[in-house]
Amino acid sequence: MALSIYRLIDGPIGETTFRKEAELLGKVKHGNIIVLRGYYVGPRDLRLVVYDYIPNGNLATLLQEASHQEGHMLNWPMLHLISLGIACGLAFLHSLSIVHGDVKPKNVLFDADFKLDFDLRN
Repeated sequence: MALSIYRLIDGPIGETTFRKEAELLGKVKHGNIIVLRGYYVGPRDLRLVVYDYIPNGNLATLLQEASHQEGHMLNWPMLHLISLGIACGLAFLHSLSIVHGDVKPKNVLFDADFKLDFDLRN
């Protein structure tokens, strides 16, 4: 299994709050939400999160490529499936009283089979 490690940008969130949020997000299991595998809190506000590697990039890149390349187009059925995946992921989070504060194309990721995974990092 390939993993991705991300360093979070310094922010106003304290260590205790970060740990609580990471523990909560580590328990979130849904087909359209990327799984948080682990985290690390180090000196000087160093915060790392570990996720499964998502090889096919994000929706922002896919939209940009589709607008610049011949033959690489997002059609309505594909956009519909992407929208449903986002809606399902957000509905699941809301059912747990979790609100994602940064919904944007960059946070919509695609796995090896182009199945949608919603990123909770931001």
